[in-house]
Amino acid sequence: MRRFIYTVGGKTVLFLLTMISMVLAVSFTVGALFMVDQGFYTMTKERRLHAYRQEIIAEDARDIVENTVLYGLIQETESFDWQLYDEDARVIAQSKNVSDEEKDATALTGTVYTFHFAVVPYQEEEYRSGYAYYYDPDDEQEFAEGTRLFTIVMTERGIIESLEPYYLMDWAVSFGYSMRYLAYPLVIVLALLGIASFIGLMCAAGHRIDTEELVPGSLYRVPFDLLFLISVLPVAVVVIILRKEVPEGLGKFIVYIGGGLVLLSLLLGLAMSLAVRVKTKTFPENTLIAMLIRGIGRFFAALYRGLKYLVQHIPLVWRTILVFLAVSVLEVICLIQCANRMDFEFLIVLWLVEKLIVLPVVLFAVIGLRRLLKGGEEIAGGRLDRKISEKGLAFDLKRHAENLNHISDTINEEVEERIRSERMKTELITNVSHDIKTPLTSIINYSDLIAREPSENAKITEYSEVLTRQSRKLKRLIEDLVEVSKANTGNLEINAVPCDVNVFLSQSAGEYEDRLQSSRLSAIVETQPEPVMILADPRRMWRVFDNLMSNACKYTQEGTRVYLSLEVIQGQACVTIKNVSREQLNISPEELTERFVRGDRSRNSEGNGLGLSIAKSLVELQGGTFTIQIDGDLFKVFMQFPLMKNEAPELTAEP
Repeated sequence: MRRFIYTVGGKTVLFLLTMISMVLAVSFTVGALFMVDQGFYTMTKERRLHAYRQEIIAEDARDIVENTVLYGLIQETESFDWQLYDEDARVIAQSKNVSDEEKDATALTGTVYTFHFAVVPYQEEEYRSGYAYYYDPDDEQEFAEGTRLFTIVMTERGIIESLEPYYLMDWAVSFGYSMRYLAYPLVIVLALLGIASFIGLMCAAGHRIDTEELVPGSLYRVPFDLLFLISVLPVAVVVIILRKEVPEGLGKFIVYIGGGLVLLSLLLGLAMSLAVRVKTKTFPENTLIAMLIRGIGRFFAALYRGLKYLVQHIPLVWRTILVFLAVSVLEVICLIQCANRMDFEFLIVLWLVEKLIVLPVVLFAVIGLRRLLKGGEEIAGGRLDRKISEKGLAFDLKRHAENLNHISDTINEEVEERIRSERMKTELITNVSHDIKTPLTSIINYSDLIAREPSENAKITEYSEVLTRQSRKLKRLIEDLVEVSKANTGNLEINAVPCDVNVFLSQSAGEYEDRLQSSRLSAIVETQPEPVMILADPRRMWRVFDNLMSNACKYTQEGTRVYLSLEVIQGQACVTIKNVSREQLNISPEELTERFVRGDRSRNSEGNGLGLSIAKSLVELQGGTFTIQIDGDLFKVFMQFPLMKNEAPELTAEP
């Protein structure tokens, strides 16, 4: 067996067996999950077929209702007769094959399907249009103004199983029910077979039947990461391009399947190459990343050695002595030049005494400075516990040593505090995103299920609505907290593109028009006649304006105005949002941008106090400035963004 897998044929068999096992295992796994989701294990085959048929028939019914009600067209179907009733149970339309007797009796023969649709018409230019959607008459719900309710009754004209959509559906359901209990053992068997063949393929990689030594292939010397890029990346790019170009249907399915098989075969080949490199102990050294890291390391090592040689080749004490001797020689020259004016021997004695006094002082200072220099270098190198001995130092040198020791203690405290703070942030985000979000999702789902259950007790309905509303509010709080934490730590991805600030102001006022009117507010928008282009992330910018407009709707005094203005001042796009606060603003602007701080001290209004903090962080991440000013009850927000140097025409931002 070992000799066989070392041959080219054996490796080919293992390669194909691994691919086929993996593909089939994944396919059966997806199929089993689909059958679980679709209820193949809890519903009978007849009920499942009926449900699928009803979904297909419901789409035909919706087309019939839209064509009949909105456009006055009587649509005939190949497989069904139908009658359309209004809210008063009157027949307003029917297919041509329905007789007058059946219409009067409102009874169609055969299998009958009944659907209820709400039609929402609207006028667009000079023709009628609109849409219809399915609703359940047993559920209490509110409809938009102008909505009309209809009921359509459809009956089979013949045997629909012979038609292609129903035939294919019947075949797929029958196949699923025949495989529903066999899928799981097949997945296990195929997975074990794929793992075994993959292990055998990795063991055989690099071996030949005619030698005991490893024989790497021709691509062995190519760096592994480079080999990965030149093999996988082109295929991935081609699949992405074809996915966009090929229309929906069989062609796109072939693109996905073919691209997936090619990628899988390339990955298996790369895995074999990686196995050979591990066996020959050349991984990860034989990669471009490792080569680059080694090159950078050698460069900095050589640079460090050169600087160290220049700075420390001559000791500091000896450098001081040399400087002292040079200065002394200069002094001697000067003294000789001046000797004709006074006693020469006296000058020589005086010069010697001076040097004998100055030399110990200079050496004392230099030795102390050397001690401080070494201690400072160790502290700067990361030894924050390093303490410089103050013994033998005096005056300024001693004070400098005390300052360095104090700096070391302060840095230690700051580092520990920052570590604790970062740890708390990380733990908070982890706890919120995992420990709270998961049970909260269950709470939301079960509260929705409770709300859908029919109950004669009005209190139960009211309680379930409160539970749903408050759980969704808590979910939004968790999402906002995660986002503001990412924004403050700089971990939020920003995709900057050219944006027109005018669009953000206009769209903000338009999106919040109904909410402003419900709060008895009006928006005054002042934009520029020409596009004002900046580089920003449209999604993040819309979040900024959304938070600011939401705050305006929550806290603005009723009957007042909200002003949105845009100006261009000294190469900056300046956005100003002003409103009159409903509550007294007895809080500083700095506090308002802190987390969980709200202008409503009583905290009776909706919101969680994260809106302004998120807006400020997102603006600063995109290179802008965010400032708040409070003048009495007038609340102002100023945002500034640098204009693009080369504005690209016709580029606007759609949040």
